[in-house]
Amino acid sequence: MLGRRRGGWPLRIARVVAVGAACAAALGLLGGFHPAFDSLAHFHAHLAGLAIGFGLPAFLLWALARRRGRVGARKADGLAAALVGAVLLWPVLPFLTPQPPAARAIEGERRYTLLQMNLRFNAQPRATLDRIREVRPDIVTVQEVTGPWRRHLDELADLYPHRFFCRQGYSVGNTAILSRHPFAGPAVPCSPRNGFSAQAVDLEGRRVTVVAQHLQWPWPYGQWRQIRQLDQPLAGLPRPIIVGGDFNAAPWSAAVRTYAASAGLEIAPGIGPTWLDRRLPHGLIAWIGLPIDNILHSPGIDGLAVERLAPTASDHLPVLITFSVAAPR
Repeated sequence: MLGRRRGGWPLRIARVVAVGAACAAALGLLGGFHPAFDSLAHFHAHLAGLAIGFGLPAFLLWALARRRGRVGARKADGLAAALVGAVLLWPVLPFLTPQPPAARAIEGERRYTLLQMNLRFNAQPRATLDRIREVRPDIVTVQEVTGPWRRHLDELADLYPHRFFCRQGYSVGNTAILSRHPFAGPAVPCSPRNGFSAQAVDLEGRRVTVVAQHLQWPWPYGQWRQIRQLDQPLAGLPRPIIVGGDFNAAPWSAAVRTYAASAGLEIAPGIGPTWLDRRLPHGLIAWIGLPIDNILHSPGIDGLAVERLAPTASDHLPVLITFSVAAPR
């Protein structure tokens, strides 16, 4: 009788899920106060989607039960949860949905491309190497570069004669930068412990600092320690800057926003989900994956278009950005 008066167990389950998801999504907004909240923020879109997906049915079940006299007048919290979910989802949609490409490059400027890839330390290399040769980007930023991967990437020396490997110490492999254009010294010290490599690249007379970044997992792991230790190196990089990386963090999170603020960087929208546990089908990435592979750039670099490419043997999708560089003043 108690379950019947309250609309039954489907209503109760839907209300609990909707309200719980809305509260968790809201707590993620407090990531700047403590990294534990930021760990929730990476699932912000999922939680907001759950609040909407369960909140609306909960409201409909409540309305039907109320019409039949089975519930009181103050049980419409499903609708409130759905509205909260919609409000919280709206600001992150630009990072999840494709953005229209810019109409043209900065006046008179050539377009360049950067391919960002987490190789996965133990993946079979052939699909990755074939993809790089197929796309032929100007610059490639890669993560999880183990010793075997370095030897495989050396096979691309005909396309990328300029290669920089940060060689030591990072537990799941190092970062590297491959370029069809020459490096322009002096070299920037890399930080294996912080998954950080940077090199100035001469793009036909214009120097651009390229960063390959790999952050650790969020709290309680070492992501925020890395971000704090990278604050000064990032701030001291010559501009303009473009960063390709596996941040293990969503673009709207306090982690990525704090990293971007260190060097006055903009976070490229429109990439969408790029990672899913490799035990699940790649086809689900677009629906339930996490958007943790990000491109950041400073003013002076015009991001013209960004897209995810088809999967390789990695559990991350490759990300390709087309950009142009403003003339120095």
